[in-house]
Amino acid sequence: MNFVRIILILFGFGFLLGIWWWERQRRVELPRHEREVLEGIGIEIRTEGSDVALDFSGLDGITATNEHISERSLSIVSEDERLSLSMPSMVEEKLIVFNLMAPVDRPYSGQDLLTAIQGANLVYGEMSIFHHRIKGLRRPIFSMANLVEPGTFNPPAMDGFFTPGLTFFMRLPGQIVGPRALDLMFKSAQHLVNELGGNLCDQHRYPLDQQNIAKLRDEVAKHQQCVDNINKMERG
Repeated sequence: MNFVRIILILFGFGFLLGIWWWERQRRVELPRHEREVLEGIGIEIRTEGSDVALDFSGLDGITATNEHISERSLSIVSEDERLSLSMPSMVEEKLIVFNLMAPVDRPYSGQDLLTAIQGANLVYGEMSIFHHRIKGLRRPIFSMANLVEPGTFNPPAMDGFFTPGLTFFMRLPGQIVGPRALDLMFKSAQHLVNELGGNLCDQHRYPLDQQNIAKLRDEVAKHQQCVDNINKMERG
């Protein structure tokens, strides 16, 4: 009888160990390099089951502090594209992260990057990274960090600066509708691709092809629909 009990206990332990091992294999991990960059600019990274969760709570108050921002660097959106509630209480936050990887044999140089950024609607701001701003809105729509730890830039000292890539990130819901925010982020990233070369990749550094981009747009559109529905409920 005791022998049977021991066998059952061992079987149960083995079963639980198998589940633990399977979940560990399924777990999605950010590349160490990207993890260090995001943590270096105040983004906490948590692993939740098979998902990677990025905690942007440390970025709540970021604003660009450059007093000489050109009006040409600021985007303008219609009232219909703005959200009246910046963070509906019942909406699950969606995090969008992708990378712009430089050609393997030609990392981005500091001066080339600064020249390209002028046409990408990005301004230098708090935390020493670049942000995309909308005229009249307090918070940036999205931000761009250096892929190399700690993720920051120093525009006055870009001579001799080189980086293998850039990280674009934003959280939804923000201050404008999600699909429009995603369009703006892709537009800035694509401008840099056109000026500097390289490839758009997801957060795991796999190339973002048209199919993956379409899937991401669909996910953002569905998330925005949820935001709109909850906003109507909270107003009513």
